[in-house]
Amino acid sequence: MYKFFKNFDSSLVFLLSSLVIIINLISMAFPALILRLTSGSGLAPIDPFELGIFAMPLLASNLIFFSFFFLYKKNLLPKYIYNSSKFLTNFDISNKKAILILISIITIYIIFSFNEISEADTWPDFQRVIDAYKVWNSQDSDFNLKQLHTKMFFLTISYELFENFKVLPFFASISLLIIVYFFTVQISSKNISGLIAVIIVIQSTIFHFFDTTATYSNFWVVFFLFSLYLVKKSWPFSCLSFVIAFFAKALTLAYFPLSILYILHSSISKKKKLLTIFSYFIVVTALGILIFGLGNENLETDNLYSSNISFHPPKFFSGFSIFPLQLRFDIFVVLLLMPLNFLLFLKSRQGAKHAQSMQILISGILISGPIVTGFFDFLINPYRLVPMIVFFAIGFGLLFEKNYFSKINCQ
Repeated sequence: MYKFFKNFDSSLVFLLSSLVIIINLISMAFPALILRLTSGSGLAPIDPFELGIFAMPLLASNLIFFSFFFLYKKNLLPKYIYNSSKFLTNFDISNKKAILILISIITIYIIFSFNEISEADTWPDFQRVIDAYKVWNSQDSDFNLKQLHTKMFFLTISYELFENFKVLPFFASISLLIIVYFFTVQISSKNISGLIAVIIVIQSTIFHFFDTTATYSNFWVVFFLFSLYLVKKSWPFSCLSFVIAFFAKALTLAYFPLSILYILHSSISKKKKLLTIFSYFIVVTALGILIFGLGNENLETDNLYSSNISFHPPKFFSGFSIFPLQLRFDIFVVLLLMPLNFLLFLKSRQGAKHAQSMQILISGILISGPIVTGFFDFLINPYRLVPMIVFFAIGFGLLFEKNYFSKINCQ
């Protein structure tokens, strides 16, 4: 009976995550299809089945992967491939060597990215950051819970100490890489998995677009990921880190269900799960009462605080159509998104709950963009996919857990 429910749970997560990923990938293959089908006849005549530049690479990569997997499952591949997969899943390095390699990787990243700090922040919304800084530091301004206090706190320190808004956002991106490593090691129990995850994050174009900007800084991603890391490490502080992330970016509130699902799938005791979830609900409820019960004035006029909330299906589906623009330079992520989801599903069938967590987090972040657009009429900017890139990298590192490829079971 337990095995039945375990398999049903993993199958349900796989089906839902696959649905979200497939809809997004359809937008990559046919950029105009979803927008055309859901926006009525008011648009100028366009061919909804016109192929995008990713159509053939997506088809080819998935055909190659699933063909390779079929041959692997049927033991039709050369023996050295099986030996190599066994070696990869059993190989690991010591903590000391892993930390030295991590320091080396981050040092190389710093060397190649440090010059960006001295460059001007060219994002159009940067003026809003300057205006927010002036208001936040004004002695005449009243304390407002709707202000992004975490973000402005670090940006203020950055400017006051270095006369540059971009210094601490750069340190935030470095901190994100460090947390990615330790979080991946925590859930995989392998140092090499953590290093692989860090390398995948660093190679991401989206990560590099926003790693030093003050306009779309990574403070919220750092504290959101840290809140998940603390679930097992020190659960009483997990919800505190989540709140800090919320005051860095209000969008974090949309990830509240994802945090709860991660806690439910975590390896902590049932008592700690209940206490952690209870603390989250208390804190989020308190924030909702304090923030949404106040007026609509806000430092960044964020629509998330609007009291006039309604769902607009065309805007919801238009959120998927923007996906090709957001990830058009992250080819590695686009081509391996579905294969990774499939491999995490197989891993979850072995009882690895963290594999399900990564499926939930990746697909949850992908669907959160269209949902928020549908309810709040947000413009979905690429920086909101940084968490998805992070969890993609962590999920990829999770595949290298011991005895994974050698014990694949599709039954």
